Amino acid sequence: MDFKLHVAVDQEGLPLRTLVTPRNRYDSPVLPHLIQGLRPSIVVTDAGYDSNANRRAVKRVRAEPVTAVTSRSWPAVSKFKPVENDNVNGGRGYLYGQRSSDTGC
Repeated sequence: MDFKLHVAVDQEGLPLRTLVTPRNRYDSPVLPHLIQGLRPSIVVTDAGYDSNANRRAVKRVRAEPVTAVTSRSWPAVSKFKPVENDNVNGGRGYLYGQRSSDTGC
């Protein structure tokens, strides 16, 4: 049986929590369990965790959601601000975080 390892890490990359799921399960439902009880300021995820429920879960822990975007989610990013990131898509990618209402973005 194949599996996926979901890991919450600190800013230095040290593991804070791990969860193992079967490979054929969606990533998205795991995020609330992965961050529950932690106190992150930012939660960075790949596109597999992108959902309204996960954005609400991140807000519940008082953190900023930042999610990698794929072509299938591209139309939805108009409400997000781009953050260039060399670690996404071979150095050609962007992460998207919630637009801040106080910046006028």
